[in-house]
Amino acid sequence: MSSYQTQRFWSPWGELRHFQEEFNRLLSATGASVAASDTPPVNVWAGEEGAIVVAQLPGVAADSLDISILGETLTLRGKRTQESLGENASYHRRERPERGFARTVSLPFRVDEHKVVATFKHGVLQLMLPRAAVDKPKRISVKAA
Repeated sequence: MSSYQTQRFWSPWGELRHFQEEFNRLLSATGASVAASDTPPVNVWAGEEGAIVVAQLPGVAADSLDISILGETLTLRGKRTQESLGENASYHRRERPERGFARTVSLPFRVDEHKVVATFKHGVLQLMLPRAAVDKPKRISVKAA
């Protein structure tokens, strides 16, 4: 049951969500891909020393990931591979099709790309992005005259 059907009161946001669900369902039935700028979903935390990016990538193999940083832009690319089915098995429902993705995220500062740490565990990518020294705030001492 969709979230639209469980609502008790009319909501324009519910109508839009229902429209998007139906549109995506119709496109997926024709084999067309739905381009979404928010796929895969990411969270970004930033502080003075750097940023942490966490991306949800279920069904994506670590060796299919391509991560690049150019200036203040992070780009994630990859491909979800098809799970292998048993000999006599067929899909009853398939909502995670095999296809590639590319997600670009603007960062609040430049990153020291030589010190980036990337870990991938249970379909979750975590990037530790240290802030570039040239982008860190400079402290200026004031001398009394």
